[in-house]
Amino acid sequence: MNRHFALSLLTVAVLAAGCSKKPDAAPEEVRLVRSAVVGTSNGSVGATYSGEIQARYESKLAFQTSGRIVARLVEVGSAVKRGQALMRLDPAQEALQVVAADADVEGKKSRVAQDRIDLQRTFQLHCQRQVVSHTARRPLLHEVQALLRKRQRQLLRSRHSLHRRQA
Repeated sequence: MNRHFALSLLTVAVLAAGCSKKPDAAPEEVRLVRSAVVGTSNGSVGATYSGEIQARYESKLAFQTSGRIVARLVEVGSAVKRGQALMRLDPAQEALQVVAADADVEGKKSRVAQDRIDLQRTFQLHCQRQVVSHTARRPLLHEVQALLRKRQRQLLRSRHSLHRRQA
């Protein structure tokens, strides 16, 4: 009997819970709005944009050498003649460039000398049939000769560059 009584009490409790009023809806959350006054200001607004600024009119003139300008020999807007000096550059900067070009020539001379020695050694090994090519298409001797010719051309270009800087 206790069992029937407990079961009926439970049933009444469940039914009573189902007949209760609806719970009140949770109050709606107030959302804050951020606002700003539109107008002009002296400071930045915090926005950044990427881009590139270019002059509207651009002349295609330049010095043939780099360096620091020591003196401007003509004024903006004045008429100039062909061959007239416009600026004077710092001679110390040019002297440093000549030294660097001379060092480049000396380095390339050394590489050419080493390539000649390599070519002689490769030729001797080639004559003794002890040389194996890196690729089946081109023998090693031709590769060494091509490298020597390339380095000789580089040396020639460096010498021309040095002579232009010295002139």
